[in-house]
Amino acid sequence: DDTIYVFHLPAGHTDGDSAVWFKDANVLHPGDLFFNERFPFIDLKSGGDVDGYIANVENLLDRITDDTVIIPGHGPLASKEDYRAFLAMMKETKAEVDTMKQQGMTLDEVKTKGLSDKWKDWSWSFINEERWITTLY
Repeated sequence: DDTIYVFHLPAGHTDGDSAVWFKDANVLHPGDLFFNERFPFIDLKSGGDVDGYIANVENLLDRITDDTVIIPGHGPLASKEDYRAFLAMMKETKAEVDTMKQQGMTLDEVKTKGLSDKWKDWSWSFINEERWITTLY
């Protein structure tokens, strides 16, 4: 027996996301609100929202403990530390793109310049750096 909570969250990955927390087992499944070690897909055409996605991740992080096991929507099993690293990536890459945009750079110029080297390993077959930049722009 376990107590199971399903959290409905506002626009993030899409126009409405859910996460499941198995309280007694201390396991969280945030679905597509966590792409472990990779850039996430935010479905802007279906109401997804970058800022909402970040807020949803912050909300879920506030609900769990350091011992929570996380089953991401994509990627290997994770810890709260991994989820924090994912959140940091989102915030930092968004800030990088926002800064370049405020400097008057076009989307193509931002894609040509790219993100900081520390994010190179986050690209994967579906969401590479260029596509992630497009989402953030």
